Amino acid sequence: MSIDLPPTASDCDSESNGTASHSGFIEGEQLNKRLTKSIREKSPATVFGISADRGRVYQWGVSASTGNQIKPYWKTLANLACGRKAETSQTKECDWESLTAELLNQLASSSPASVLVASEAVVWAAALPALSKTMSPNSWWRLLSGLQQAHETVIQEGPPYASNHLILGGELGLTLACCLSKLPHCKQLQKPSTNAVREWCDHDVESIADSIQPIRNSRLVLASLIRCKQWIDSFGKTKANKKLNSTGEWLATWIAATSRPDGTAAFSQATRKAIKSDLGHDGLLQQAKQFDRDTLAPAIDAALGQKTTGGRLAWEISLPAAVHHEPDNKLITMQCEWDVPHAKVVLDYSHEDVALEISAGKKLVLEGEWQTQIELGDVEQLPTGPWTEVCEFTDDDVHYLEIEQPWSGGVTLQRQILQFREDRALLLADAVLVAKDSTHQPGRIQYSSRLPLTKHFAAVEEQETRELHLTDKRSKVLAIPLAAGEWRIGPSDATLRCSDDHHLVSSCTGLGRLYCPLWLDFTPRRFRRKRTWRQLTVADQLRIVPPNEAVAYRIQQGSEQWVVYRSLEGKACRTFLGKHMLADFFCSRFHPSDGGQEELITVDDHPDENE
Repeated sequence: MSIDLPPTASDCDSESNGTASHSGFIEGEQLNKRLTKSIREKSPATVFGISADRGRVYQWGVSASTGNQIKPYWKTLANLACGRKAETSQTKECDWESLTAELLNQLASSSPASVLVASEAVVWAAALPALSKTMSPNSWWRLLSGLQQAHETVIQEGPPYASNHLILGGELGLTLACCLSKLPHCKQLQKPSTNAVREWCDHDVESIADSIQPIRNSRLVLASLIRCKQWIDSFGKTKANKKLNSTGEWLATWIAATSRPDGTAAFSQATRKAIKSDLGHDGLLQQAKQFDRDTLAPAIDAALGQKTTGGRLAWEISLPAAVHHEPDNKLITMQCEWDVPHAKVVLDYSHEDVALEISAGKKLVLEGEWQTQIELGDVEQLPTGPWTEVCEFTDDDVHYLEIEQPWSGGVTLQRQILQFREDRALLLADAVLVAKDSTHQPGRIQYSSRLPLTKHFAAVEEQETRELHLTDKRSKVLAIPLAAGEWRIGPSDATLRCSDDHHLVSSCTGLGRLYCPLWLDFTPRRFRRKRTWRQLTVADQLRIVPPNEAVAYRIQQGSEQWVVYRSLEGKACRTFLGKHMLADFFCSRFHPSDGGQEELITVDDHPDENE
């Protein structure tokens, strides 16, 4: 329900001999008395408890979303909302008139309003009782009217699964109903706002998908849901239902899975210091455990490196799955185990260039956009469509995702991300496939990809061989370009180097089709062992298969060996290392003692539109 802006006191004077008597207007002193009584009955300080200290409950997720420190006026509002008196200098420095005008303009002009703006509106609503002593009555009522209008618009027009349906339709209404309960038109918002929260939770699949795109805003949504739950629980007669708890558990699991070991959020530039309100015993991540302590407590503690699982299996301590994928949003996170930060991957393939983060210990080794360049016959090709999922697979041995993207010139770029859970290794590979009817077939392909290396890591080349050591003070990663010849003195169609702008650059050339795999090993104990890698001979009915048809590689580090096979053209039973293979992709552990291969993953029946 919206309200009309009441007249100012001067407007009333001309009609009432100097006394403001309009029935819709409450003088400042009388308004303060009513709001003070509301605060004594129910306020953020009494409902949120220790989390309200210094206004932290209204700072959750803000820095993760913006990538910066929280603005001073937001902190001042959060303190006022939670009953803490802001310093006089801080209050005077805030131009409340301009700030409220900017907020109301953002709420009215953008449809829908951003999650950040919606969250800011909630803080303003919670601070309204305190602001009645600072703002002019006319500005105060205008702000209240604008907030109510935003709430009503979302309730009536917005989809029930949208994040703003929860924040503006649910939490904003609950905040006004509780903090301004002595104003009848505000108190009436309690029921429709509670229903809005339940509607959002009832659409849990769509709601979660909306809240994690982009993932940097997910903490703001979780913060709102936690506050909504506590407001609803404070009513006494009604409690948050099971659906709310299950939806909160689902969202909190996503946030834990995409949190870095230092507690910061994936794809966010905010530092650990900037997100301190999210951490600690009264922080967002700890408060999120209330949705399901048996599952979320060990998951969040393990993700933040606070407690380990002791090597126990996930089902033994009720841990969530180690891989989470939202195909509609094109977001996936993979981890070997919840308490193993090595080789953890967060991948966003919703844009033209894939964004990724890969952890090595407690630090990121790769962070940013995975850029690709493809030339056919010296003619540069460009992407012509979005990334789409081709195949996904997960079990106790591996997590696997394959995606593809159409390019000009009849090119299809297929990308594989394979995580070896027990071995603590990753395979990042691109296959460049040129259609049979392309004018460039079977022209020469020149391929190059750039993986952004973080500032913490330096790339050190081996003097005689082509692998790179990625090192910082505590962590090490071994990068092996499988398509490259092992020795630097010999010829090679593939290379791996570190560029001047601190990127790992993989380059490869071929005819018609090519495969460029990069092996990343995150287990330092293997680095001291003798190692080698080889491209294997692949045969088909006594014919040696060229590399644009199928390739296979063997990687050896001490007694541990792996085999990777990739078909690039046609369906045929091919042979390598005594293994007969009719599949698109195959990976195994190789046991030289008996020549056996322990299968890790086999991928078959890919649709091949290029044939």
